[in-house]
Amino acid sequence: DKALTISKKIVNPVSFEILNDFWAKDKSHIYYDFKPHDQADPESFRLLFADHNDWAQDNKHLYQYGKAVKDIDGATFEMLNTHWGKDANHVFSFGTGRIRANIDAATFQVTDEEGGAEDKNHIYSFNNFGELRKKKKK
Repeated sequence: DKALTISKKIVNPVSFEILNDFWAKDKSHIYYDFKPHDQADPESFRLLFADHNDWAQDNKHLYQYGKAVKDIDGATFEMLNTHWGKDANHVFSFGTGRIRANIDAATFQVTDEEGGAEDKNHIYSFNNFGELRKKKKK
């Protein structure tokens, strides 16, 4: 039982709660896969999707499978919908799991809930295989 294994490491057992299959927290720590996660901030930590364990955020980072996503600022990151998020400088695709460096973050906006979006130069969508498509604006 993983809960028993972690109990020796819990700083504050009274405040301990299991958030989902992989994430847990107490007053002082976040735990991923029942191991203390030293980077995560318990006060600002939140799960981004109710139906799966992949994504979380705090005021420092965006996390995928317990690892901080490189170059995403958790303090300014905003989940726009289940397909897109952005911080002050980058647009991030949850579908591809990476920063989309060629998308202009300042003008980026979601246009529909199926993955449609646009920036000042392009219109973006996902095909049936989850691949990002880009079309130049006229």
